[in-house]
Amino acid sequence: MSGSAKKTAEARPPGPRPAPCDIAARMGVSENAVTGLISSRQRALRRSEAEGRTVVFSRDTLDQLETFAKRRGLHVNALVRRIVETALDDDMIDAILDDAP
Repeated sequence: MSGSAKKTAEARPPGPRPAPCDIAARMGVSENAVTGLISSRQRALRRSEAEGRTVVFSRDTLDQLETFAKRRGLHVNALVRRIVETALDDDMIDAILDDAP
């Protein structure tokens, strides 16, 4: 697996997020510590997203990818990033599209 795809594979699987109080209780820390860490992570994600670009896929396409994402414990967005990063890292774009003259 490529370096960029490895980062994506660590994404949180889809589903309901546990409440900060539940996380705090399980970890034996204060709820304030948990909410502080969550806020810090969200700021970091916003910064990294600001450096990227948005690509829009149809709902039908995303729905079709959902099964593949769940199998890997990924959110659909993480799966799409992983697919594209892997295709780029392995120089597979021309082979996938098969439209080069």
